[in-house]
Parts: sequence; C-alpha cells; structure tokens
Amino acid sequence: MMTVRGAGPQDAQIYADWLQSTPSNLYDPAVYQYPTCNTLVVEHKNNPVLINSFHAVMLMEALAPKPGITKLREAAALNQLFEKMKEMAASLGIKEIWFGCKDSSLDAFLMDKDHNRGFEKVNYPVYRFKL
Repeated sequence: MMTVRGAGPQDAQIYADWLQSTPSNLYDPAVYQYPTCNTLVVEHKNNPVLINSFHAVMLMEALAPKPGITKLREAAALNQLFEKMKEMAASLGIKEIWFGCKDSSLDAFLMDKDHNRGFEKVNYPVYRFKL
C-alpha cells in the first residue's frame, strides 16, 4: 500500500537528485520559492517512490471582447486587464498567470518584445482535471 505525506527537510536532497535525473520534468527552480508552493511525497513501505510540488496559479478564462472592437482598443483593454490581474495575483501570493488561447492573432500582442508583457509560450501539452 502507498501513502502520501507532506515533504520535510529530510526529503530535500533526494528530491533534488531525482529532479536532476529526470530530464523531461520541466523543472523550474524558481517555483520552489513561491509562497503557495507545497510538496508531497508518495511512499511505498515508508520509502519515497515519487515526489511532486504544486503551486497556485491564476488561470485566465475565455476572453469576451465586444463584437467589432478595433484591435487597438482591444489591445488597450488587454493591457488594463493584465495590469489588474497582476495586481490581484500578487495580493494572493500567486506568481504565475496562465492564459490559454486558440486565437493566433493574440500571439503578436502577447509575445510583442517591444512591450515586454512577460508572457512566454509553453510548447507542451497542458491537461485539465475538473473536480
């Protein structure tokens, strides 16, 4: 039978070793400094077999721009929206805002290097589980 417990200081070295030996795990060391980061250890017969960390994120849902809005007005509205969302995330201790979008026309806005909005495009599958 397996059990799950919260990680403690005694797990730090083994977790670090396992993270380094798993090249496809998308390891981001900054995450472990996030205020909402927690780590769980799965054990079999009191021996760790899997360790994973998780943290809260702000996930933007579907945008609803006014039909016929100009690209300039939409860009200005998005700027205002992002500034407010960053403010709200910071107040909650959240360090990442995620935005899923199928509209490729938003790529230019989000990834515009001249305005450095801070977004990065993730190029791996993301899965959702609804409770």
